[in-house]
Amino acid sequence: MADRAERRRRKSLSIFRPSSASGSSLTTISDSSTENTPPKTLKKKSRNSSFFTTTSSVPSSPVDKPTSLDIPDRQSSPSIWRNTLQKTPRPASFLGSWRSFNSVHEEDENLIKTISNPASLEEPASPTLSMENMSLLHHGEVQTTGSMFRRRAQYMVLTNTHLIRFKSQSKAAEVFPEIPASVGRSSSINHLRMSSGGSGPDVQITSDPQAYLPLHSMVAVSKLDDGRPYFSIELASYDEPSNHVVTLSMQLNDPRDSDLWLSSIRAAVTQAKLSSATTFGQKSVEYAARCVEAEGDYDPNHFSMFTVAQRTTKIGPRSSTDDLGKLVSSVCYFVVGLHKIHLVPLPRPSRSGSGASIAEMAGPSHGVVNITAINVQENDDSFHISFRMPFQPQTTLYLASTSVVDLALCVRSAIDFLRPLWIEQPMAWQVTKSLKEGFLPIPPADAEDYLCFDRTLTAYCRGYHIDPSNIRYSVNYDCEDAPEFSLIEPNRPRRRKYSSLELLAILRALRYNESFHSISFRNVKLDNLYNTWDRSGSEHFSWSSKSGQSVKLPRLDQTPLLVQELQCLALKSSRLRHLDFSDCLSRKPKDIKPGERGSGICEGIFPLCALQLTNIDWISLNGVALSLADIEYLYAAAVKKDCHFRAIELGRCGLGDELMDYAIQSMLSQESTLECLDLSNNPARLSPSSLGEQLGRFQRIRRLNLSSFTLSSGPLPILSPDVLIMWRLEYLNLSGTTLNKESVDSLGAYLMSEQSNSLRQLHVQNCQMGGADVAALLECMSTHRVEPRNLHLFVSGNRLERDHRRLTKAIATSSTPTHLTMQSLEYSEEKGFRDLLQALSTNTKIEYLDISRVSIPFDASSEACEKLKLVFESNTTLKELDISGEQAHLEPVRLGRGLCDAVKGLEKNTTLETLRIENQALGLPGASALASALQVNTSLRELYCESNEISLQAFMTLVNAVRDNTTLFYLPAMMKDRAWARSKVDRELTNVLSPTGNTGSPTPSPTSTRSSMKRALSNSLHGTRSLSSRSIDKSPTQVSPNVTEKAMRDAVSSLDRTWDEEIDRLAEYLSRNYSLASSLPMPGADSSISNTAAGGGNGTSRPPTAGTIMNAIKTAMLENNTPTAEMDRQLGGMTLDDTATVESPEGMMDGADAISEKSEGAETEGSMASVPEGDESDQGGVTMG
Repeated sequence: MADRAERRRRKSLSIFRPSSASGSSLTTISDSSTENTPPKTLKKKSRNSSFFTTTSSVPSSPVDKPTSLDIPDRQSSPSIWRNTLQKTPRPASFLGSWRSFNSVHEEDENLIKTISNPASLEEPASPTLSMENMSLLHHGEVQTTGSMFRRRAQYMVLTNTHLIRFKSQSKAAEVFPEIPASVGRSSSINHLRMSSGGSGPDVQITSDPQAYLPLHSMVAVSKLDDGRPYFSIELASYDEPSNHVVTLSMQLNDPRDSDLWLSSIRAAVTQAKLSSATTFGQKSVEYAARCVEAEGDYDPNHFSMFTVAQRTTKIGPRSSTDDLGKLVSSVCYFVVGLHKIHLVPLPRPSRSGSGASIAEMAGPSHGVVNITAINVQENDDSFHISFRMPFQPQTTLYLASTSVVDLALCVRSAIDFLRPLWIEQPMAWQVTKSLKEGFLPIPPADAEDYLCFDRTLTAYCRGYHIDPSNIRYSVNYDCEDAPEFSLIEPNRPRRRKYSSLELLAILRALRYNESFHSISFRNVKLDNLYNTWDRSGSEHFSWSSKSGQSVKLPRLDQTPLLVQELQCLALKSSRLRHLDFSDCLSRKPKDIKPGERGSGICEGIFPLCALQLTNIDWISLNGVALSLADIEYLYAAAVKKDCHFRAIELGRCGLGDELMDYAIQSMLSQESTLECLDLSNNPARLSPSSLGEQLGRFQRIRRLNLSSFTLSSGPLPILSPDVLIMWRLEYLNLSGTTLNKESVDSLGAYLMSEQSNSLRQLHVQNCQMGGADVAALLECMSTHRVEPRNLHLFVSGNRLERDHRRLTKAIATSSTPTHLTMQSLEYSEEKGFRDLLQALSTNTKIEYLDISRVSIPFDASSEACEKLKLVFESNTTLKELDISGEQAHLEPVRLGRGLCDAVKGLEKNTTLETLRIENQALGLPGASALASALQVNTSLRELYCESNEISLQAFMTLVNAVRDNTTLFYLPAMMKDRAWARSKVDRELTNVLSPTGNTGSPTPSPTSTRSSMKRALSNSLHGTRSLSSRSIDKSPTQVSPNVTEKAMRDAVSSLDRTWDEEIDRLAEYLSRNYSLASSLPMPGADSSISNTAAGGGNGTSRPPTAGTIMNAIKTAMLENNTPTAEMDRQLGGMTLDDTATVESPEGMMDGADAISEKSEGAETEGSMASVPEGDESDQGGVTMG
């Protein structure tokens, strides 16, 4: 019996094992061998279809037509033809049906060679499976499970085009003569069993005695570990035109049989797919594209789709073997988009005939940058892809596909495209040897800015489900180690901190990027990564440097994310030299507890510097509270000369005497390389002698910051001349440190030496210096010099009014550097300010001057304004001037309305390029004066005049002036002034529209401030001279209550639109000027711009300047069908021409001023300078901004 069973088992493997009994060989089956044999049929079983059988929707048009078998003539076999039509209509498909090739009667004894299936909906005739060119590859007797409880024996036959199953071996032998007919039931049936199941939107598992499965529609052939004591093989197939999914699970007792069946089917499927070369239909591609587009991930250049089988893994802890056997795979589309991988369900049939909705098409998607492992099996089609989001456990997809090689290469290409610079991808690439050898890395695109940084950053943002538009950064090319990547606060007005995921996306996008030599996190909080751990995985951390040198540091996996990310950033960027962490942590020195871990920054950077695993040599820690642990990390690295530190910045770190001395002692080993040292604003108290001795050890200091440094009292200077002359300083900051006479003399001696020629910035602000001390420094730096000294001197905050005459004399004699900043000057008498202006008018060396926030007892007199006007007219070297005021809560610092007359000196200036005149309450008179100057001046390039109570009318005046100026490049859009004017108008409108008992049309009280706006309108319309708040409050005139609330609201909206139009017009003029200066074409320029550029002058039209709220209200009432006679009575019978712009030689005035001129005569501009303080503000309330 054993020998008989072994012989029968060998018959089932006759193609690959020689058997004299079977005599079968690998030959092509031909119809000629049986063309004279009468067809045999089987009687159809009279029972319902399988428990799992379902039907699917029919697509509108199949992609490809299925191959067909020749069927007998209808007349020769009428019973067969009759039964083949019983299942119509059914779609054409690659799979055909697992129900049967034909439904035949059991009384027919002969099995036909031609098996049919319906072809299409339009034609009821069944497609046929041709036996021509079909080769037998493998066969064997199996047991199938047609339903949950019934089992039947079947015989599997593998050909070069199909996988066919028959009711018995004898039935298979009748179709394939190479298969020997068996006598009785073979005992080898126990060696091969098959159970079937379905999945997908349309699943069909049939129990018919015959079925065929086209190999070119096979999705996956893989081993299956379902918990049963068998060696299982799972097959999945999908027919795209009919949307049919079929899955089969084969269990075998012998592992050799399992391996043979697996290798045979995979080889046959591969050959069949190469021969057929089938592609996806247009409808399937559009369906998958819609699904990907719904996720915002569609890019036609980065779109690949495959059909895969996904194994269900959701089972309970107490699942039995039968439960495991019921788990079947689902077929879906595997789509690789630009930033994500999508598992798109197959399209579902719609009852109404319409396409599936977006909600129905939704499937899981995972970021490409979240891939942590790709595992491709070598002996079957299965593969695993693992994903992990930060702070979340890993998710693994168990998939299988006959296109596993192409799929894996496509996924790897997507990974390398999004991270083109990463030499070592943070994932496990466990694939076959042939796949590793066949993969070629994608070179980065050199055409993209910053080595594809935006591409990688966007990929991380999409993978982490965050908005890329919230992340802002700039690239600075004017710095020490350029280019510098500078992170800016997020683009969210309510939340000023980046989230942990956003910070991770930024830091990981910066890895391997060699386009930035400096990275700055200045003023950007990294608190969300401080004391934050990700214990769900460690694939994000790198254990080697970019050159491949291993990192041997203790407790790497126990460090916070901030430490790990900074270490990876330093390890993977070989050209990175400078890291700036100024004010990046919110913790304060008082929050530090004894034994605390530290800031995390020192722990992440300095150990790598000590091991020479990074090239970073400039570290800025200003504003970061440091503990003893941080200083110990610094000490461990700085004591090694091989670190070659160029700069250590420890300003505002809360260092006491002990920690400061500890830090300075550690840096003494870097005496030959240290170029920049910042010890400012620390509570440590040091003696000048010890400080000078320690700092004298450093030989190459270029930048030194000792501002707000506490020194012990004594006659010694903070730095002796011998120490200063040793260095070639470029930057010296002693601001906030009290300088005694010895220190001033030491600085003067240094400034007289040739060693100070390299000095570019000297900060001595708030040093308790007087005018004589500053004058001494000015005289020293200009001794024996004819050319201007290229130095920026900051002396703000000192008491310069003392010995002021000596200071002004030094300025008048041009004993000054090219750049001078003297902010916050406080004069008890205006005479000192006039003397300063007189000295500036004769200076011939200053190119940059900042005298903003000057405080004088009263508004500047006409004499002081004439002095300032003389500065504009006479100074021929000044290129940039800042005379801005300060908007303080208690008392604003302004020069007064007389400044409006002083700016007229710009008409004669030919050298000034930048003027800052902010927070001076210029209003309409100042705007008119600036507009008049702009029409004549040709040297001014930038004008900063925001926060000057500029109303809409004043803004329109400036824009009209820019229209005739072709050299100005910058003028602000006055957004702050617009907000000021809008809030003023809204406040007045709210008061006017407040109910007073009459809900229909409230009548304001004559003495109430609620009616100020209406009374202002009435007064201006009726010729009342004054527009000041005082005259308005005293006037008992009332505006008609028929001016409705809707008209006023519409008027405000109309003026808002007008302001937007003026901003657009200003942008056009400035763009025109830039194009003219750069000799660039002006595409889309209107006629007015072209005529102006060509010298057309005022020949073109322009918007009127009278943008008053009374015109807007009148227009709104007209639009609301207000009767004309009633409107004339409300507005005093005034016409639109009365509010038009009035041109005057001195500038342009609005309609309200024109009305005032008609009633009382035009006023001179000298009288405009003496207008009371409240007049312009109330006028700004009348003319909406």
